[in-house]
Amino acid sequence: MTFVASTVPNLAPKVESVEVTRQTGSGKEGVFKISYKTSDENDDTLIHTIDFRKIGRDTWIQLKDEIEGDSHEWDGKTVEDGRYEVRVVASDERSNSPSTKLTGSRISDPIIVDNTPPVIRKYSLDKTGRTATLKLQVTDELSVISKLEYTINSNAQWKSALPDDLIFDTTDESFTIVTEELAPGEHIIALRISDSAGNTTYRTFEVSMLGN
Repeated sequence: MTFVASTVPNLAPKVESVEVTRQTGSGKEGVFKISYKTSDENDDTLIHTIDFRKIGRDTWIQLKDEIEGDSHEWDGKTVEDGRYEVRVVASDERSNSPSTKLTGSRISDPIIVDNTPPVIRKYSLDKTGRTATLKLQVTDELSVISKLEYTINSNAQWKSALPDDLIFDTTDESFTIVTEELAPGEHIIALRISDSAGNTTYRTFEVSMLGN
């Protein structure tokens, strides 16, 4: 009886999932964690390459290659604002010859890179008796407006204000802030406004109350 040796053919690696999440916490602003799960039916050693591109463009830009682990952090502050997708390529080249090596890849869902704070598109400041009413139209190009706080003559006693429709759910929100009664003299209304990406803008308004 004659036995014929058989060789298991090389099979391409699989990138089963790619997840890109925005990091939070001090020092993590603008940083994304790219996590992925890969497998290889031949139990080959895999290395990974991560590329990214702005949606609407054809060219991929290499972020990092020859990664042995299953995650990588990307500093989103190094690119312009916009919508991006990330591609992970797994290669079995370390367990195969140049002629037999194979790759597999997967592209992430779109992500938003936003490093620009909201802007006040328009405002009005009116006085009625001893109170002041500040009306604001706040907008952000990419991220939902998530917080507005204000304080009067203080840098510590911040108060939260809801949008006029009572919910933070769009990139364009209107606000109405009515102060308590103010004493005669000059007053400073300070604002800090944040979007869902953690970008914050600061603005102050002066209001003068006449005496009796």
